[in-house]
Amino acid sequence: MNYDIVDNEHLYEDVDFEARSSRSGQFLFWVAFVPSCLAAFFLYRIGYLWPALIPVAVVLAVAMLIAPQVAFYLYFGWQALDPIFLTAEGTILTPAKALALFMILLYAVSLGKIRQRILVSRSTIIAMLLFGLWGLLTSPLAIAYLVALKNSAQVLIQVILIAGAIHFLDSRKRVFFAFFWCFLGGVLVGIQMLITGGISPQFLRATLGEYANPQTTCFALSVSLIALCGLWSLEKPKKLLVFYLSGAVVLLVAMMRTGSRASLIAVFVALSIGIILAKRVKIAKRILISVVISIILVGGVLYILTLGVLQEQSQERLEAMVVKGRIESAAGSGRSAILKRVLSTYYENWSIFGWGFGNSATAMELYRGERRDIHNSLLSPLCDSGPIGFTLFISGLILLYLKVRGVSNPRMNAAAIMIYIFLILSSLVHTAHFTKWFWIPVTMCLLLAEQSKREEYSDYAVTQEWEPELPLRM
Repeated sequence: MNYDIVDNEHLYEDVDFEARSSRSGQFLFWVAFVPSCLAAFFLYRIGYLWPALIPVAVVLAVAMLIAPQVAFYLYFGWQALDPIFLTAEGTILTPAKALALFMILLYAVSLGKIRQRILVSRSTIIAMLLFGLWGLLTSPLAIAYLVALKNSAQVLIQVILIAGAIHFLDSRKRVFFAFFWCFLGGVLVGIQMLITGGISPQFLRATLGEYANPQTTCFALSVSLIALCGLWSLEKPKKLLVFYLSGAVVLLVAMMRTGSRASLIAVFVALSIGIILAKRVKIAKRILISVVISIILVGGVLYILTLGVLQEQSQERLEAMVVKGRIESAAGSGRSAILKRVLSTYYENWSIFGWGFGNSATAMELYRGERRDIHNSLLSPLCDSGPIGFTLFISGLILLYLKVRGVSNPRMNAAAIMIYIFLILSSLVHTAHFTKWFWIPVTMCLLLAEQSKREEYSDYAVTQEWEPELPLRM
């Protein structure tokens, strides 16, 4: 067997040069970024919301062109803050949507330079791409054509961003930073809510804006909280344990201030049950960890309820859930009752193409005289895209589950299962599959699956003393 001769001296010089260049780039970034943030804060305080984004956006745009992974860090970190830009008329373009479009362009121009191959997630991505394309092709037949067109485009953009995340976040360090910024962004938003109160006169509960409903706010914060699972799996939390625990407390209190019960339950069940379903850990240990997590979570919620730091309406809603075990709203207005009426209406007015992506509320108003959304991302595709679109969507979720179960690294496997359970439970109570709050957890699961497979190849290469044909192009 022939071996190429490697000049180790020059190799180490190249590595050292790259490390020094990286440190210099990071230093220059922070030198420019901190003053831009101060300028943005000043503009925001005097009432200029959108202009406040300009100085920060310029610095970040340059950074993203140089290092595309920065775009994904920013996107993950910003997701919890985006609801603040919602308006009464509905916001067509929020900062997160503008950033997503920029990332698509960045991904497109970088395709020829990408060296990382998608290893295990291709079938899931293809199924979800077909789902989005089906919505796009059938949108002319929708009840509200423009709504269907917008929502199907959003699905396609989010799925393309998943492929981009896998290509650009191609190391454990980069995957870790994506999870870290998702968690940190939510913590900062939670701190803001705790300081300002964040009470919406419309909802009488804490939100991120006058027109951001509490459920959306809580869902965004819960995505940040569930990111902590990924952080735990990617790095031993000893160094940042205090930060993680204090951040989790901030997120929990902020979520409780919204009075939204669905996302709280999704997080609790995901963390408690997910560890039991993990692989390569003794069942007794898994059950013990699950019991400890359950005690901490339930005890924490009960303790916060006794402090009297929540708004009256939020306090009443959570007490009804914890003390009385009641999570449904008044008769006829709860999610299960609405779901039954929407499905019954679809059965009576069904179409093989569906009503159109995001058209459930419009269809209910047309056929039943009440504008009600289905509040269920697992069954919404049936009404919105018909049996064909529904099959594609559910196939994508099944394929995602198979990728999650196939994660060989025990810690990553446990984290991916927790995030997947959170995703499914959240989908039972939110129509979220047109938004980033559905697709970011999907991305998290696939990033863990890809990273586990990359490390599996790497370990095999070391033990077998050969380099596998891994990573080059998709």
